[in-house]
Amino acid sequence: MEVHCDLEVDVNGEESFMVDKRAIASYCGKLSKLLGKSKASSRNLKVVFHDFPGGAESFELIARFCYNNGSIYITPSNISLLYCAAQFMEMNNSVAGRHNLLQKAENSFEEIRYWSWSELLTALKQCQDLLPVANSLSLVEKCLDTLVARLPLTSEASPCPSTSSPDSSGIRFSCDTRSTESLKTTLSRATWWFEDLLVLGPNLVEMLVKAMVSRKLDHVIISRFLFYYQKSKFYTVKSDTKRTIAEMVIEMLYMLDQSCVSCKSLFGILRVSLNLNLNKSVRNKLENMIGSQLDQATLDNLLVPSPQGINYLYDVNLVLRFLKSFLHDGGTCQADRPPMRLRKVAALVDLYIAEVTPDPRLKPSKFLALAIALPDSARVSYDELYHAIDMYLQVHPGLSEEEKMKICCVLNYEKLSAETYVHLSQNTKFPSKSAVQALVYQQSKLKSLLHATNNPKSYTDSPYSAITEAESRGLRKDDANVQLVLYAGKIDLSDDNDKLRAHLQGMQCRVMELEKLCKKMQSQMSKFTKSKSPSHNLLAIPPLDLQLRLLRAVRDTAASSPSAITPPHPSATTPHHPLFCCGKQIKYKLMGELATQKHVEFIVSVEKRKDSFEAVAMEHIRMSGAYWGLTTLDLLGKLHVVDVEEVVSWVLQCQHDSGGFGGSIGHDPHILYTLSAVQALALFDKLYVLDVEKVVNVAGLQNEDGSFSGDMWGEIDTRFSYIAISCLSLLHHLDKINVEKAVSYILSCKNHDGGFGSTPGAESHAGQIFCCVGALAITGSLHHIDKDLLGWWLCERQDNKTGGLNGRPEKLPDIETEFASTDVLGISLATFVLHFRSATHGGLFPV
Repeated sequence: MEVHCDLEVDVNGEESFMVDKRAIASYCGKLSKLLGKSKASSRNLKVVFHDFPGGAESFELIARFCYNNGSIYITPSNISLLYCAAQFMEMNNSVAGRHNLLQKAENSFEEIRYWSWSELLTALKQCQDLLPVANSLSLVEKCLDTLVARLPLTSEASPCPSTSSPDSSGIRFSCDTRSTESLKTTLSRATWWFEDLLVLGPNLVEMLVKAMVSRKLDHVIISRFLFYYQKSKFYTVKSDTKRTIAEMVIEMLYMLDQSCVSCKSLFGILRVSLNLNLNKSVRNKLENMIGSQLDQATLDNLLVPSPQGINYLYDVNLVLRFLKSFLHDGGTCQADRPPMRLRKVAALVDLYIAEVTPDPRLKPSKFLALAIALPDSARVSYDELYHAIDMYLQVHPGLSEEEKMKICCVLNYEKLSAETYVHLSQNTKFPSKSAVQALVYQQSKLKSLLHATNNPKSYTDSPYSAITEAESRGLRKDDANVQLVLYAGKIDLSDDNDKLRAHLQGMQCRVMELEKLCKKMQSQMSKFTKSKSPSHNLLAIPPLDLQLRLLRAVRDTAASSPSAITPPHPSATTPHHPLFCCGKQIKYKLMGELATQKHVEFIVSVEKRKDSFEAVAMEHIRMSGAYWGLTTLDLLGKLHVVDVEEVVSWVLQCQHDSGGFGGSIGHDPHILYTLSAVQALALFDKLYVLDVEKVVNVAGLQNEDGSFSGDMWGEIDTRFSYIAISCLSLLHHLDKINVEKAVSYILSCKNHDGGFGSTPGAESHAGQIFCCVGALAITGSLHHIDKDLLGWWLCERQDNKTGGLNGRPEKLPDIETEFASTDVLGISLATFVLHFRSATHGGLFPV
């Protein structure tokens, strides 16, 4: 056949083809119609296509088909292109007895059940480039149905329902007793396809999941795949695509049985999507899913930073929405909700309230909303909420009496312990009405219990007589009150009922005392009011001042004498060292010594107990544990007790293909464990065994603002900035990151108190300060630190009694903070550390 290049075809502006119009038009119905009126024309013609499916590549394929007399080799790698192009060009006419291209493609699709797994993926990947044309032709549906049919998603593939995260170790105590390795192997068989499907875009994944759900496949595995897809994709895509992926994943998870969706992973999606501006309806679905499982959340999950423009440290409104979703999940009324779930959420909320209470910017209305969010039946005890209110009143001394009363009214005084009642009666921060109200509740409770007793007894040795006797000896009334509390606490009768009655009667005496006091003060105020005349209105005391006078009177009566801190007395033969605390010199015994040998034996023994519960539970942080243990041995001069080659071999087995290291063999890589691995190898001078160029890929975890993510899934923390900088510094590759931006981000996390938080605006913490100062030291940027202010903040962390350090205000001291606040270590800190020695096994307790 004679060929004439008399037709120019412009395909989507990508490329132009010069073809023989007779050869092409004889197979293409669309071109035949377009060129029908121009057959007699001798000049060259031009056709422009703006929406040709598959672009230049697919047009070239159909041109080959036309030039080859209607013959072409169709494979899974080109069938989608040929099918869509044939449909677009109306290639449904038979020529010279041969089948047309559209018919050939349809016949080839009938053999899809014989395609290999990789061929299916190739066809699907090609289909996503041809959307929506491929979808309208049912190509995608056919490929997805075939693909889903080959997935191991039956119920047998998932060992048991789980709410653990996709990156969990596979340990589930509710399952059978098979070994962890066996369980991991089973899960691996069920999830081998996760990575293969990462080639699919969000649209196809959405269609894939819907196909899985329609086939009623295992929702546990489906949810694990969605979380894996989201985390993996977030590592490489831009913000707009991240938002699309996050919204798709949330929508698909919302379709699943919520008992099969990991609460921890939902919080993971929430954190990484905080700045993605998700669609409001999608965000509501995510919050509803989390709220329905709020009893499985932890305090760390709830501590989400406030969005920009909100002054609160943490997003309190978010937690309130979680609580609303929990209480109205699926329309279930509160009465039908299992009490245990309610109590778990109540305990969690009390912890959260205690955590956010020190925020001076937290408004009373928000605090009150948190306190009343749950029904009264959710709390067995109101002690924790009382202590949170006590702290809130301390942090917010400027509250009016009305605001204080509103907050205090949330307490159920019937659910306060006896110790809390005593504390409340002496609390100078609570309004007087609250103290009296609590005691009235207690009196009512006393009366009902005493009347319920069948055999009332006369108590000649009553708590009231103890007060009278104490006063007769010349003791102050508040000292007598202390004796009353001691009496109520220490009384010991053989009959349990007698114990209770004696204890309650002691409390009743206290109630009677305060009632008398209140009546006396009411009488005084009545006289004061009557004595006023209209001409003296300008000199009259306002009602608020009257309330304050009443409050002071209750305080003076109820307050105990201040207790002095008595330091341990040194023996006559033991030398002591002075420590000045709060202006007073405290003396204590000479510190002991670390049981070095037992400490070494303890560290070595840990590695030998690989099958113990502790070892299994901590498997995910084994790399860091190994570094800590090795460092301790090195400091003690005992590093020779370990097998160097065995340690190095194990460390290298924990390396991931990406270059990073996991917490143990087979675990996902994380920047923390990567640093621990590098540090462990550095202890043995074995850094040369590393492929350094591969390890320094951790530089890719730096974000545009200079911050660092801990892994590919996006959590940001100044700890990770220090870890990345320290790791790259050890490998002499700091040039792989933007140091200037890294320093700038760390400085943006600096607070007005001189300390540093985990993110901009986050509370200062000793651990974060150690990391930020360390990173600034490595990068030569210590001049940015306000040394005097920071030094003051660190010194303020020292506990007066123990000498230990806490990580932040209102927290107990712990050994981990001792290390982070090493700038202020002194003799008292060393004594505090030695207090936590294990005399039997060696080693140290954390608190």
